[in-house]
Amino acid sequence: ANPTTIAYDTQSSLSWSSSGVGVDYCTASGGWSGQKGISGSNVATQNLTTTTAFSIQCHGTGGLSSVRTVTVNVSSPSAPIISSFTANPTTVAYNTPTSLSWNASGVGLDYCEASNGWSGQKSTSGSNVATHNLTGTTSFSIRCYGGGGWSPYQTVTVNVASVSVPSI
Repeated sequence: ANPTTIAYDTQSSLSWSSSGVGVDYCTASGGWSGQKGISGSNVATQNLTTTTAFSIQCHGTGGLSSVRTVTVNVSSPSAPIISSFTANPTTVAYNTPTSLSWNASGVGLDYCEASNGWSGQKSTSGSNVATHNLTGTTSFSIRCYGGGGWSPYQTVTVNVASVSVPSI
């Protein structure tokens, strides 16, 4: 296998060759399967998310070869990263909304989760998502989930301008 250690959700290449009188074919098992030729070079694996063993055994007129196995180690993915989380504007008039925007990245990124001044499952990016009308200073938080677990929370605070009381 080349390489024998890969990043999460990437591929390695497998190569093999057999020799001997009357070698007909090889059979793959473990992380791959099926009948293979008596040699192969740079055969890509599927994208791997766990450490996987690949085995091959060849068949010929003299019987079966010994089983050869190679293990491809998969590095653990890191947690997703929220590269930006902003509110625009960060100060609003009483009883008006703001717009939230965010962007996350990472291996196996699945979804984001909102909390504090908003809630629920969110997509991995959003732009100009209006909030409810705000009547007091409000914090909005988001974290994202992927192959490496949860990202740290990101929080933005939106201030609400004081309401002026009319004079008589």
